Amino acid sequence: FLGGDYEPMPTLVEAARRMFEDGDLPNIRRARAATDPALEICLGIIREAAETKSRRLILLSGVPGAGKTLVGIRLSYDRGTRELAIPRAMRRPGNVTEMVHPEITSVFLSGNGPLVEVLQNALGSNSKNFVQPVRSYVKHHFGERGKRRIPYHHVLIFDEAQRAWDWEKVERGHKGELEGSEPELFINMADRVPGWSVVVGLIGTGQEIHDGEESGVAQWMSAVASSQNPENWSVHAPPSIANTLDGGSIPVFSDNLLSLNTTLRSHFAEELHEWVDGLIGSKEITSDELSSMANVLKNEGFRMYWTNNLSRAKSYMMKRYDGMPGKRYGLIASSRDKALSPSIPNDFMSTKNVRKGAWFNEPPEHPRSCCQLNTCMTEFGVQGLELDFCL
Repeated sequence: FLGGDYEPMPTLVEAARRMFEDGDLPNIRRARAATDPALEICLGIIREAAETKSRRLILLSGVPGAGKTLVGIRLSYDRGTRELAIPRAMRRPGNVTEMVHPEITSVFLSGNGPLVEVLQNALGSNSKNFVQPVRSYVKHHFGERGKRRIPYHHVLIFDEAQRAWDWEKVERGHKGELEGSEPELFINMADRVPGWSVVVGLIGTGQEIHDGEESGVAQWMSAVASSQNPENWSVHAPPSIANTLDGGSIPVFSDNLLSLNTTLRSHFAEELHEWVDGLIGSKEITSDELSSMANVLKNEGFRMYWTNNLSRAKSYMMKRYDGMPGKRYGLIASSRDKALSPSIPNDFMSTKNVRKGAWFNEPPEHPRSCCQLNTCMTEFGVQGLELDFCL
């Protein structure tokens, strides 16, 4: 053990960057061991759908930090499925139509705007072929005046599928231009793809943070049941989800490998969440219990500091990571806290104007970097993203 190589886990953004540059996940054993089984079962279902000219819904669940999003990004970059794409007619300049074989089979779609912005910023302009915001993708393929475009991709990967918008939220969000829930719109788009298609829904639990996101997984089963050709569809899910679905005439297949139950995060990170929830959240816990939890975290090596001196805290962070350009640290505050000092700009307009891609990705000396500690992010700007140290 002492003579082994130190292989720290990369952040999600760093792993995606290396995949985009190298074509595969870097040789990080823990990430591969945790996500390879789920990736392979999904790829097998995709190949089966292509061979049988059928349509599939895959629901992949897991605990926070288990690697669901990483599996989704790996699927979107997988080169082995590109040969499965079916050529389709494309109109060229001069009103010339020719058959074209799609070079990209899959797309990773997320309603988490900051995540999309940070990934696209890190990966460059070509990444938009692989990573796109859900809302823009849906709007493009339903178009104006009822025009419905055929998706270029055979595999649509929906991140945080448990937070998919219901019918009313879609109507509000798209200002009455679209009708139907996001699951219904996705299944409708998948039905248009020539030959075969697969929708992959990445499911987390307890992560619905907006109204219109409470309907959860049930929406997806309803969408398949009400599709144009439900007989062409089948559903694949882990037992915890499959056992709750009423598929009717639609086959529902259960597979344990579609559940990621081991977090990739530090082993005490989960305990930290409980401590924070007890301190400032809704969890009911006594001060003695909080103190005991804090001592356990400290004994396990997790550093926690308390100070009323903001300048001192900033100075500590900058000194701690001096000469470590790969580290990221930043200022985080609740969007609901209205009593913070002016030096912690957590108001709506201030946080809206922060360029999230630069905030997370630029080197510490860049004026827009999080490491400058002069701009702030709230929970809506950092969900699904990572920092090495938070103030």
